[in-house]
Amino acid sequence: MAGAGWYIRLMMLQRFSAISMILVSAIATLVFLTPAPSAKAIDCSSRSLLGVPTWYKYLEVKAVEASNGEEICQVVGPCVDKESGQPVSNCDGTTTRLNVAIVTQRVAIAVLDILLRIAGIVAFVFIVVAGFKFVLSEGDTNKAKDARNTALNAAIGLGIAIVATGIVSFVGRSISS
Repeated sequence: MAGAGWYIRLMMLQRFSAISMILVSAIATLVFLTPAPSAKAIDCSSRSLLGVPTWYKYLEVKAVEASNGEEICQVVGPCVDKESGQPVSNCDGTTTRLNVAIVTQRVAIAVLDILLRIAGIVAFVFIVVAGFKFVLSEGDTNKAKDARNTALNAAIGLGIAIVATGIVSFVGRSISS
């Protein structure tokens, strides 16, 4: 019966591989089959890759026509009056300018949001790696224990990243509204 252990390990590896392939396929489908914005009208507010937001997520942006005829996203706010320094709601570029302090603050929050989301993706990858390590431990208790510790640490990191992303997103939405 001791010789049958390799068959059980092989079956577990096949099941884990199938589950991993399904996850990779789902992620690839989300990334590559999402419809691209049309060339005529772009939506500057909904651009992202794998749920990672753009650096200008908390700024006021609008689609404008570039010199080559393509539409691009341009930051248009928050603005202040050039003379008085008071916040204004309509940025025209002649009597107003971007409020650099607020723009810097909002970009920093967006970058922190991006980094936390990337940390969550990395933690998820470590959970998958820990699963492979566990399946390939071949009954070695030290390798299995190491894989469990990796999975536990990655799960803790994923939880922290999710909570921190929620807090940063809440703060970013609060200050940008």
